[in-house]
Amino acid sequence: MTLLSVVLRLLRVRRGRTTLFLLTLTISLSIILTINAVSLGMRATFKAGTETAGNLYAVTTRSDRRALTYRGIVVGETARPERVPLAESVVRAVQRNTDVLGALNMSPSRIDVVKINGTPSILVSTDLRREREMKKWWEIEGELPRAAGELLVGSSFASELGIAPGASLSVDGEVRLRRVRGVLRRTGRDDDRVVFAQTDGVDRVDLLLIESTVSSPTAIVEILESINPDAAGATEVSIADAASPLRYSFLESFSRYAALLSAVLAGLGVLLVYVFGITSVHGRISEFATLKSMGYRRSKIAEMVALELFIFCLVAVVLANVLMLASVAIIEASGRLDGFVLSRVPLLRLFAASWILTTVACVVAGLRPALKASGTDVVRGLRAL
Repeated sequence: MTLLSVVLRLLRVRRGRTTLFLLTLTISLSIILTINAVSLGMRATFKAGTETAGNLYAVTTRSDRRALTYRGIVVGETARPERVPLAESVVRAVQRNTDVLGALNMSPSRIDVVKINGTPSILVSTDLRREREMKKWWEIEGELPRAAGELLVGSSFASELGIAPGASLSVDGEVRLRRVRGVLRRTGRDDDRVVFAQTDGVDRVDLLLIESTVSSPTAIVEILESINPDAAGATEVSIADAASPLRYSFLESFSRYAALLSAVLAGLGVLLVYVFGITSVHGRISEFATLKSMGYRRSKIAEMVALELFIFCLVAVVLANVLMLASVAIIEASGRLDGFVLSRVPLLRLFAASWILTTVACVVAGLRPALKASGTDVVRGLRAL
């Protein structure tokens, strides 16, 4: 009879305790794997998104007048702001020097304050096909407007007024109603609170959105001033996609917490294996004494205990990986975790890491129980029979 067959037979005898220990270890491992899979998947999705898109900058006319706001709540203003469009010479200079600016795409917009169905609103008139190419995170319920004057409504504004694709809206009392082609899904950006109108060209540029390979707003300003003197002190450049750095910061924090929680759970797992091994040895003194009296060497008994724990860990890591795959598939299907895509999770890396770390944990936690079992006193053990 081989050592492995002896171990398997003994495990079947202690079925109740074995099942409880295996279940606890499997759940702990699956939680660790799921947390790290989600973290790695979201980071990979964010990285892929930033690699396929340039940096977005909003070029506007500089003004010393500022609204007084806190967390999006307007509490006053330093002066009544006046709408001043960008100088035509600046817009033309940008269009002529796309290579110098590293511009991948650009979209001029006209911004008006209007009343939509009697509600004061911001209307952004722009070429929405270009806008969509630059804002790759946009998801639209319905379709993108194609004809001039058709509308795309932000999620917050649509929710407030109960607007759905296909609705017709009155803009500033116009006799002809405008059709809503689509509604933006929530973006977490300013786009949620405005209404976009399709136009093939604008007669006034209030905002120029530039997708550029240049990684700094300061560098964009310097380039603008170098290609056109009118831009010096007259234009202002800001990061248009302000949510990206915030989202990246959230992902970094989430990754750190995931690593900390994984370390804590891994430590508890090692402790669990150790406690199970020690208590198992204490309850089997007579068994080890009998084996010694039958001629089993100390090394064989130590191997037997170590092999038992290794089999436990082996089965637990297989079940934990299966549970992890099921969990992340459910998370992706639910769509509740923005930015998580299962196909971007490095599953092979997770599998390999879980095998290696579990093996190391079993060796570390099982060393003491194995040595204790091999050192069982034969006389004392047989007396306990």
